[in-house]
Amino acid sequence: MNLNFSKLVCSVTITFVHSIPQFVSEGAERTLQNPSEAASVVLVVRVDSKWLESAEEWVVREERTVTDGLEHGLIEIELPEVHLAAPCELDYVRSVERADEVIEVSHREH
Repeated sequence: MNLNFSKLVCSVTITFVHSIPQFVSEGAERTLQNPSEAASVVLVVRVDSKWLESAEEWVVREERTVTDGLEHGLIEIELPEVHLAAPCELDYVRSVERADEVIEVSHREH
C-alpha cells in the first residue's frame, strides 16, 4: 500500500458562536436542556447597564412580557420555556437565572 500524503487536503470550518452569558443558573440550564412545550418560565436577566435599552427593545420586538424592571441592569421577563435560549444568545446578556431560584439579599440597618 503506497500512500501519497502530498495530495492530502485539509478542510477547516470556522463557526462564529454568540457569546454566552457569564452565568446561567443551574435551574435555567436544566430548563434549556429539557424545555416543556406548554410551560412558561420567568427569568431574571442581567445585562450591561449601557445595553438595557437594547434589551428592552428586544423584549418588545420578540413580544415577550416584562414582569418587572429591576435596578442595576436587571430585567425580569416571562417567556415560553422553549424560547429560553434566545436571551442567552444576546451579546449583552451577562446572566440568566430562573426567578424562582434567585437569592434575595437584604441589607440590615444597624
